[in-house]
Amino acid sequence: MTSEKDGVGRKLSTRFTRRTTSPGHEIRNTATLDEIDERTTLTTHLLYKSKADRDGHIQSGMEAGASQSHDRLATLLASMR
Repeated sequence: MTSEKDGVGRKLSTRFTRRTTSPGHEIRNTATLDEIDERTTLTTHLLYKSKADRDGHIQSGMEAGASQSHDRLATLLASMR
């Protein structure tokens, strides 16, 4: 995890990187939280060893699961206001 803060633009960036490994497959998953002027943006980046690994992950339904997780996060954050 790395964090950095820029006092000029009030930017706070936090990055988490996790490697997921299953037999023959490796995914590097990086989530970055950027805060600028009291608004936070979540960006996720998945890096696969091969196009075939990427395509297999998409075909597994991960896109729908990620969308559901983001919706749940949005609901949680809205309840905290």
